[in-house]
Amino acid sequence: MPAVKKRVEFKTGKTPRRLVEGLKHTVSALYGVNPDKYIPENTRLTCIDRLCIIHSEEACASQLRLAGIRVLYEGGWLGVYTRNHVLPSTVLANSITRERGPSSAIIVSEQAVKSFLYGNDILPKSVIKIYPSTIGVYTVIDQLDQEVIGFAKWSKRKNVYVNLYDIGFFLRTLG
Repeated sequence: MPAVKKRVEFKTGKTPRRLVEGLKHTVSALYGVNPDKYIPENTRLTCIDRLCIIHSEEACASQLRLAGIRVLYEGGWLGVYTRNHVLPSTVLANSITRERGPSSAIIVSEQAVKSFLYGNDILPKSVIKIYPSTIGVYTVIDQLDQEVIGFAKWSKRKNVYVNLYDIGFFLRTLG
């Protein structure tokens, strides 16, 4: 029996103000920085199924849209909106973490990285170091290369760090 191909839904548009403000609040709460330094005034939103990517708006893409050409993605990746959370992109989180050092983060073992990148949650025994978070959301950092691989939220009920999104999501969704 042939495999049924799943249809991926795309939507694009201007980022709603509440999401931009939510992203700024999250960046400020996670890293203690002025979010205006990292998040420009004009942003766009590209949604792929349940994950929405917040990215900067480029002038050339604006002109393409005026000409009737649909632009799916432009500029720099700033954040995501998924599972009712507005979170910074791993690119933005890496930039801030390199600048200021880790905060609101968990550094995880190699085994946890592999599991997390397949969309799984992180067990407490796989966490090597915790940098406390005031909002319960943690930047997930690979212990080997110190790269941000996604975000998780502590669940007291489940006793795990629940995967909110990871960089493997794009391969799982679009692959």
